[in-house]
Amino acid sequence: MRIRSIVFSMVVVTSSVSIAACGGGETTGDQLPACPTAGTELTYDSFGRDFFGKYCTSCHSVGSGVTEAEAQPYESQDQIKADIMAIYEQAGGTNDAMPQSGDKPTATERTQLAEWLSCGAE
Repeated sequence: MRIRSIVFSMVVVTSSVSIAACGGGETTGDQLPACPTAGTELTYDSFGRDFFGKYCTSCHSVGSGVTEAEAQPYESQDQIKADIMAIYEQAGGTNDAMPQSGDKPTATERTQLAEWLSCGAE
């Protein structure tokens, strides 16, 4: 039971640090939308890998040189799944704090990101 409490505390701290580490971008306070009743056709292979490769991993990867973003890399599906809510709050749906520079996702891509995340980023 004590280990579970410690692990939970670590997850909360890590999530808080990762949100703060994203450069202080404003969030809208939106909640992650429900996964569509029919599920989603979006998968890591058909959507997530390319989305994160195009918009996120230039900063959110080990060795990127962006110290704050390196603390929360998004180089694998597991890393993304571990931070679903923070990613949504910064980049999904109408949340557009990230990326701070470079190419920006379209409104359609942000909506797709929200759907994929809400269905578990599978």
